[in-house]
Amino acid sequence: RGAVDYLSAAWEGAQGYRRDRAEGQPVRLEVWAEAVGMMPQLATVARDYGATVYAWGGQARLTAKHDAAARILEADRPTAAFFVGDLAAHGLSIMDAAAEDVRAFLAAEADRLRITWLAVKPGQVEAYGLPRSPFKSTVKGGKKAPGLRLAYSVQAEALDPPNLAAIL
Repeated sequence: RGAVDYLSAAWEGAQGYRRDRAEGQPVRLEVWAEAVGMMPQLATVARDYGATVYAWGGQARLTAKHDAAARILEADRPTAAFFVGDLAAHGLSIMDAAAEDVRAFLAAEADRLRITWLAVKPGQVEAYGLPRSPFKSTVKGGKKAPGLRLAYSVQAEALDPPNLAAIL
């Protein structure tokens, strides 16, 4: 019975083992999700690449941006952040504000962060046949949306999980 118990305990312990896939990599990876509700779906894919998912929804509070900068400064290597959000004024403003504010907190170390807009991008709307709704050119408070102007908007949640996983 001793050997069986030993092997059973060893097997149970091995089931919880997870190798840090980011160990030894030249760049840290983060996924920045506009919507909190997308985090579990994104985390399922991101964890296999050693990336952590953070939510930026609700016009990300200053504390979240400060925390992002602190993570980047504490890291021993640069950080690549991949943004997943709505193709809409609100989503674009969250991405722009996050990038601007986190870089401001990083100050002279701002070059340690690279942000890539991963989804939803205009080309993905046609490629994945995503449903559209009218584009609002302003965000909360009546501010104009940054940069891009479209005749429609698209929710990131409209991406089917396998397509979102492939993009990520």
